[in-house]
Amino acid sequence: DMMFQFDYISIIILVLGLIFIIKGIVNGLLKSIICILGGIISLVLAILLAKPLGNLLFDTALGESLTNVINDSLVNINAEAFNTPIPLENQEATISSVMASLNIPSFLNGLVTKLVLVMISVQTEGTLGFLIGQSLARYIIYFFAGLIIFIVFKFVFFILKILTRKVNKIPLLGKFNRIGGGILGLFNAFVVVTLLMYGASLLMTIPQVNDYLTNIVGEKPLLVNI
Repeated sequence: DMMFQFDYISIIILVLGLIFIIKGIVNGLLKSIICILGGIISLVLAILLAKPLGNLLFDTALGESLTNVINDSLVNINAEAFNTPIPLENQEATISSVMASLNIPSFLNGLVTKLVLVMISVQTEGTLGFLIGQSLARYIIYFFAGLIIFIVFKFVFFILKILTRKVNKIPLLGKFNRIGGGILGLFNAFVVVTLLMYGASLLMTIPQVNDYLTNIVGEKPLLVNI
């Protein structure tokens, strides 16, 4: 008899492969492609269009309201610091001085100051709380604008997936569509497993994680006789 040793990782890889292949066969090639392209295109469009749409929304009452909410929250934490006027000149020195008044550790003062300067991308005068609130409000609106765009386009591709359901019912075309879906599912499984293994290899460079996973995986291997 030949004996092959399967550990937990091998079983996980095998199960993932079977899941992707079965899913590919059930969905078919056309639907699988739409699923993949739908995710990629939706993500790319969300990234590209988030800022333009976000800027339009920020210029409405939404941007002003959100800025005021964040500013008021910061002022409630420390009115003296966040009501400090920040001029266009010597911004870094002024912000650094304010950060020091907040009892931030000295080794973090420079980092926090640079972070605030990066956030204050729009060159306008105002209090520290207002400038931070304005920047945070803009980033929050960017995020939700991108999220809305992503959801809208994912819904469009979801409709397209529904329209492809009948393809598998066409005798000859449906057969090739399912076979193609299975092959694509196998390819997807390979990509996912490769990424997981790469991530695991990075984690294994951490001594504590390495010892923990080694103990789990090497504890009770499953032997299968063939």
